[in-house]
Amino acid sequence: MNLQMKLNSEQNISEIYRFFLLLGITPNYLGFYQAAYAVTLCMKEPERLISITKSLYPDVAKYFRTSTGSVERNIRTVAKISWDSHSKALSDLSSECLQKQPTVAQFLSLIVFYFLYSD
Repeated sequence: MNLQMKLNSEQNISEIYRFFLLLGITPNYLGFYQAAYAVTLCMKEPERLISITKSLYPDVAKYFRTSTGSVERNIRTVAKISWDSHSKALSDLSSECLQKQPTVAQFLSLIVFYFLYSD
């Protein structure tokens, strides 16, 4: 399943950056950029969200010339920052109220599907 991206890549990454700022995620974290890149990859191929360890982290790590473990840790860090500062905003993205911090896969899924299916 390959869905068309709503915006071209340059516009898309800018929109993701702005959205991250609204969630309290700032560019002084490597995870800011790594998560944004991961979101763009998943918007092109949402099935990557099914197995992020095997289908997403390696490509992000290669792009940023780092390890998959670093990518996971960095994205987990920005997900935690967002949860700690804007948990209501994250819950609003979900169809149900989130009771605890989302996993990295849940965090990315919420953002990817917001961009793919919101009006």
